[in-house]
Amino acid sequence: MALGRRLKEISPHIVAVPKINKSIFRLNRDTRFSLDKAPYKPNLGLYFWEGPRSRMESPGFYVHLEPPTFLLGAGYYMFPDWLLERFRKSVVDPGYGKELTKILKKIAETTDFKIGGQHYKRPPAGYDVFHPNARLLLHNGLHAGLEMTIPDVLFSPGLADYCFEKFKPFGPLHRWFSALMSRSAPPPAQFRF
Repeated sequence: MALGRRLKEISPHIVAVPKINKSIFRLNRDTRFSLDKAPYKPNLGLYFWEGPRSRMESPGFYVHLEPPTFLLGAGYYMFPDWLLERFRKSVVDPGYGKELTKILKKIAETTDFKIGGQHYKRPPAGYDVFHPNARLLLHNGLHAGLEMTIPDVLFSPGLADYCFEKFKPFGPLHRWFSALMSRSAPPPAQFRF
């Protein structure tokens, strides 16, 4: 997968396996408990992740095609239970929290991606509601996404390069998340642009 190879420039340990239930989301639907009995999904999803855990428990880069829409995303759609409290503690940490807000500010200022993942109405018990990063405590995931109509580049060999250029500004956020997953996280200066 050409995009997987390019993403290794952002993070050398990106997992890109061109198989169903690896980097390619399965196309068939589980219709057992659904009113919609259509056997196949109307979309194609690709995910490139990093970490020793399963793909959905790891930060990564997402490509989604569902005509007429094309979507690119990066980060964590939803934190696994084991990571949520670690994320919250990092958000209020003077070093890691400050670094994360700088990364998110840079993304907001330099890309068309929208930051998402806010889920809760108030910060969890035990956290200062007046902390400068209290708004990040409302998240149960932290991701950035860009939704657009299908670009012409989709039908050309330049698609991997196009996606890579869109994903490049998320390198610092991806590295922040990768360090969050490990106990031996590097100091915040490692995440600088």
